[in-house]
Amino acid sequence: MNGLGGRTYTRPSAGGADHSAEIEGLEGRVTALEEAPAAVAAGTPVRERVVQFERLTTSGTWTKADVLARAEFAGLTESDVEMEVILVGGGAGGRSGSNAPGGHPGMVSIARYRMSELAATLSYVIGAGGGSNGSGGITVWGGTTTGDSLRYVNGGETAATAALKDSHVFGRSRSMASYPDLSVYSSSTARPNSPDGPGAGGIASGALTVGGFGSLALGPDAARPAYISTETAEDGKAGVPYSFGAGGAGNASGNGTPGGTPGGGGGGGSSAGGNGGNGEIRIVYKVLEVA
Repeated sequence: MNGLGGRTYTRPSAGGADHSAEIEGLEGRVTALEEAPAAVAAGTPVRERVVQFERLTTSGTWTKADVLARAEFAGLTESDVEMEVILVGGGAGGRSGSNAPGGHPGMVSIARYRMSELAATLSYVIGAGGGSNGSGGITVWGGTTTGDSLRYVNGGETAATAALKDSHVFGRSRSMASYPDLSVYSSSTARPNSPDGPGAGGIASGALTVGGFGSLALGPDAARPAYISTETAEDGKAGVPYSFGAGGAGNASGNGTPGGTPGGGGGGGSSAGGNGGNGEIRIVYKVLEVA
């Protein structure tokens, strides 16, 4: 049981639903409000203002001083700035062969920090999209391995058709709210869409050559929320933190379509599966100010 803004809550038992991520986000917001500048009188309304949105698409090093030196941060200190860090793993590549399933999308994880809590420099690794029949890479924040990092998130999985349905239970994380039953997915027009993360790749089965939407990744034809094998899976929208790659299309007479970036699963293909979309780290820098 923990305190939160003068109240208490109890974390769920092992068999209950895990809302720890939502609790963590709420804790961060309450802490930020409690630590608002003393110059703001009690009862004064405050608001969050986004200072900058940054996308990290290749592995490297995040440097606090370099961020604070940007023009957008003029007059701000590390104690003023909150960070929302969105990690996306690489999407899995689609399978190859007859009725080959598409790849699972990369997972999504969200962490919140006050900039002053972080070290002066942090390493990070961007998970690559998987190739045909290959799983997506792990995205790491604050380290170079899962063991020495502040946070990491898995890439999408790939599996043979018989095992794919079970492997997609993993999709009930933030990356996918649900996933259609494999028997339905392979014999109907059900699309592996995701309202909360990247889309999964489509299966290579006859005319069923469609990939799923990613959250806020809009299709080229609004009347058909999917992709056929002649079209490209759309990437997440530029400048939109919670916009992810769509799944690639399956292709029953050739190669599957690659998944969109970040994290879209590649489409299954009779010849070869499409590559999964690369992962990404997105950082939203915010401050609290008088409304």
